[in-house]
Parts: sequence; structure tokens; C-alpha cells
Amino acid sequence: MLKTSDPGLRERVLVLCDHGRPPGDRLFLNSEFAFTYRMKDVTVALGLAQAEWHDELISMKWGIFAWYWKRLGNLQGVALNADVVGRGTSF
Repeated sequence: MLKTSDPGLRERVLVLCDHGRPPGDRLFLNSEFAFTYRMKDVTVALGLAQAEWHDELISMKWGIFAWYWKRLGNLQGVALNADVVGRGTSF
């Protein structure tokens, strides 16, 4: 699943996920080598259900990161994942 506000990226992904065919092509004229990554109905349903609470999920994950950062961030020999630019690590 891809969530983007970039129309160019969206169009590119639509081509790559359908054997290199442009969206709407019914003649199977592949313009480049690609794959087939179409999601099954059940996977789409799960993805849409998760997308409804995307912001809450991301917030929960940042809370978990903050918990680890407070307890392990200053320990010698412990390396945490890099923080996202602009997010800051001063929890």
C-alpha cells in the first residue's frame, strides 16, 4: 500500500505494479519490465481499516520510540534507530 500526495509518484507506482503497463491499458502493451503487485480484496480491506487510524498508530509508535530513547538513549554501546529530520529527539 502506498499513501502519497505526489501525483508523479502515484502514476509511476501504478505502472510498475501492473507489469509495466500504463493505467487503463487493455492490450497488454508493456512499456517496461515490471512486476504485478496488485493487492487482494482482503488485503485492501485490512489496509483501508488501518489507514483510518494511521495518525493514531504513528503517534503510538513515536511514544514507544520516546520510551526507549529515555531509558536507553544515553547508554554506551546502545544504538537506536535514527530519528526523522525535524522530529527531534528531546523527549
